[in-house]
This record gives sequence, structure tokens and C-alpha cells, in this order.
Amino acid sequence: RELLAAAWSRQPFFGCHGVHEWAMLYREPPGRERHQTLPLRISRETIDRFVDSAAPLMCTHFDAVIRYTPGALPLNHHRATFEELGRASEPVLEQPGCLHVAMDLFRWVRLAWPFVPSALVLDALRVALRARCLDMRASPYDLAGVASLGRGAAARDEQRPVKVETPGGREEYAAGQKAIWMEARVVAAQLLDRMERLVLVAEDLATAGSTG
Repeated sequence: RELLAAAWSRQPFFGCHGVHEWAMLYREPPGRERHQTLPLRISRETIDRFVDSAAPLMCTHFDAVIRYTPGALPLNHHRATFEELGRASEPVLEQPGCLHVAMDLFRWVRLAWPFVPSALVLDALRVALRARCLDMRASPYDLAGVASLGRGAAARDEQRPVKVETPGGREEYAAGQKAIWMEARVVAAQLLDRMERLVLVAEDLATAGSTG
């Protein structure tokens, strides 16, 4: 609850450009891809040049940064905090503009089940799917052969890359981040409210038990 509250109390940041998947491939030889069933849509030279040009990398999500290649980690703006605190950096750095923080809402809702309504579970799942779709569309991978949840134009849009290596792609990515944040913050507020109520009920029960 404290981590969720800390992350969603901050102002969202939309300037990371989704470079984390690129940093996981930075200066790595072929065969070391994280998603080995997916082909790359651009060359490794282009990946390396874009990561160099994007430095300092502004990623604030611990589980993304720990998957950076050794060469990419020193390029992260928050490297010192990650190295000093490890996972304890999450309450310090997590912020709601991050797609992974939006995706994590589904994890928190599942942990709170069955003490949250089914509608909230579905809302969190929808947010997570939208965030993951944008996350991978902004990656260097080619999604043309990936099965889509949509049909027709919607399916093609889910497979179309967001080319963050270009100025237009970075603008598109930031706009997508903002749209997901606006949807996710409603889910986060409802989840935090439910958690607060659960804490109060648990405290009341503990008090009643100690005096009974």
C-alpha cells in the first residue's frame, strides 16, 4: 500500500521515451535478445546509436533497469540511486507516468482480490493491456507476426511500431503515456481507497480481538 501510494502521489513524467527495451539490447551480440521469438525491426547499429543519443536515460522502474545491458546501466540518470538502494529504490523513484507502474496496478488488484470489486479487476486489466501494447510497440522488435487482441484496423494499430527513434515517434509515445496515465489514475485511486478501508477494518478487528 505504501509503495502504491508513494508512486501515485507524484507528478507523472512523460519524457523517458520508452528506451528501456532498447537499453536491454545495447551493444549486445546477436542471440542475447530478451524476446528471442521476435525479430528486430531495425539494425543493432541503429539501436546503439539511439541509446547513445537518448542518454541520460530517464527510466525510473527498477525491474526494467535491472535488465539493462552492462553498457547501458551507466547511462541511466538514476543509476546511483538504483545501485545504492536496489529494490528499495521503488518508493523513492516510481512515478505514475511509467507504463510499468500502470501495468503493476493489475498485480496489486490481484493481490487485493477478493476484497475489491470485479469491475476494478477488469479496469486494471484493460489498463495493463493498453500499457503493455504501447510498451512493446515502442521497442526495437517487429510485432507484425504477433497475435492481436483487436480486429481489422485495431489489430494493425497494435502491431504498428511507435518509432521512438524519431521525434514524431517520441511525441506519439508521450501522448500514449499520458492517455494511459489518465485512465490508470482512476484505477489507482479506487484501489487505494479500498486498501485504506481494508486497513481500517483490520485495525478494528484487531482492537476488538484484544479487548474481547
